[in-house]
Amino acid sequence: MYTLIGSQWRNYKIFVERLLLNLKSYSYSFMPEDKFDRVVLTFPSEAKRIYWDEILYRAHYSAIIAILRSHKWAEGVQISYENKNYLSFCANLRGLLESASDSFDSLGAVPKFIAMNFNMIKSPYTKFLCPELEDALIHFSHGRRIKKGDDAPESHKAKSPTEYLRAFDPKDNSRFYDLYRELCETTHPAARTVLMFLKPIDKKGGVITLSDSYDEILILDFLDRYRTIIDEFLEYALNLPFVLLKILNFFGDRRIETKNVEMICFDNIKLWTECKEILREQGVYQNT
Repeated sequence: MYTLIGSQWRNYKIFVERLLLNLKSYSYSFMPEDKFDRVVLTFPSEAKRIYWDEILYRAHYSAIIAILRSHKWAEGVQISYENKNYLSFCANLRGLLESASDSFDSLGAVPKFIAMNFNMIKSPYTKFLCPELEDALIHFSHGRRIKKGDDAPESHKAKSPTEYLRAFDPKDNSRFYDLYRELCETTHPAARTVLMFLKPIDKKGGVITLSDSYDEILILDFLDRYRTIIDEFLEYALNLPFVLLKILNFFGDRRIETKNVEMICFDNIKLWTECKEILREQGVYQNT
């Protein structure tokens, strides 16, 4: 898997495996809405504290789930590659791309936002609220296709796959669209899923025969054409949630602490460099 779908995976895979062993150590308690409404009326300052606790819970489990979901798809890509199964390879890679773009669309602004507002969020006397952040996190966990007539808030309505892809590069998505289009043409049966099983014997006479030996060739050709962009979107999928977990560690709250993330070197991740500077300006990050 290391060189197949991204050089970054070598570094992250150890953490992901340890994270899988510790999942049961995390639990999140959310107050029922009717009870929360009563707290708002009687103890408004306490209600704001509960509000931010629950938002940070959502940020924590969203980051972990984004990592684990990509991990599952990446495993599928690797297994398909080892088994020389081109159709399965494309299906799993498409799942990885859609998962990565969904995570990036919903969580893209979260690390910087929390870093910029860290002190206000942490203050026990905070009066600061942010429904936009709450909606983004809710969309990540609850976004789905809403049937006509269903009573659901706007934050629950899923976007189209191409809308999620646009989050990677709003100005020029052609690279991602070309990759995604080819994956779709394979997972939604089209000509290429028929022609891959036909092998010419005599081109002049137009003689063909059935064959099941093209998978490895097709996979290697696909990787030759798209390896760089696969590395790119895999980094999008992984760097963002890992940086978010690292920022959450600064709150010093065991409920949202992920110790293993400190084992990872973030020095070459642009998002962390930017967030680190923001935290330093607020007096949160002290290291030089």
